[in-house]
Amino acid sequence: MTKTAEPDAIRVLRRELGRQLAVARAAAGYTQGGFAQRISYARSTISTVESGVQRAGRSFWDACDRALRTGGTFARGYERVRAERAAVRQAAADLSLTTGPPAETLRAATVADALIAFEALGWPAAADGGMAELVTGTVLDALEVPQAAGELAACWWRCTGGAADQVRGLPELPDPARALAAIASAGRFFFLVAAGSCPWSGNDMAARPARAHDAPLIGWHSAGSRIPAPPSAGSDGRPAAWAHLPSGEIDLACPIFLLDLLAKAVAATWRPRAIALPGGVLAVPAAGLRAGPAQPDDSAGQPS
Repeated sequence: MTKTAEPDAIRVLRRELGRQLAVARAAAGYTQGGFAQRISYARSTISTVESGVQRAGRSFWDACDRALRTGGTFARGYERVRAERAAVRQAAADLSLTTGPPAETLRAATVADALIAFEALGWPAAADGGMAELVTGTVLDALEVPQAAGELAACWWRCTGGAADQVRGLPELPDPARALAAIASAGRFFFLVAAGSCPWSGNDMAARPARAHDAPLIGWHSAGSRIPAPPSAGSDGRPAAWAHLPSGEIDLACPIFLLDLLAKAVAATWRPRAIALPGGVLAVPAAGLRAGPAQPDDSAGQPS
């Protein structure tokens, strides 16, 4: 199944916003590559956004406003596009048997219902052998971490409301009520993010299996790879489930900003299973206390 076609009115608004970005960027003296480095996105993202081919989220346009000192012009343009898209979705929902906010719609009981829900959101999906999968690379990508790290990252994100946490060094993220979408499957958490910010090409995405002594990796699913989609079964035979879903309209986060949070969550839950607190205090499982206080393992390295 492919992404649903956009109405002409939305395409026109998005292309005009991209044209305005190209003009402002050039006037400020940035090449596409230089501007991409300035706002921590890939050059291909700047190119496709300026041409109107790619959708970009609020975090992208906020970054453009900050870099070009445009006083929120691009963020307001994004909101106009978003409002028009929401109006189109609402009109479609009025004619559909599927009702309720996105979170309710996505909690489908069958694969067929799930595919309808994904299509309504414009999320590419596929069904092979009766199993639904989300297809990355055009609208959404996914970041994958072990379940313990995923639960911790989601908790941090929700508890801060997306605000930066100076004590723990956590980055600013979008409102979780709109942007936190995570799937739990076979002991893994898949965080759905807006596509287009992956700085590596397809050949660089080859999977490297982690050995027992390696630090765990943060998997980046992009360029057409697939991830399990609820309610289909995961690799362990149990149904994949939504671990977290936005309560309102879904506006997925930029993966670049989320990576730092996930890296800290992976580091906090990696061997030994301890969470570092301010003042040098370690929070460890009770079993670890019986065996003696856990010590940080500096040899584990940084997750990639």
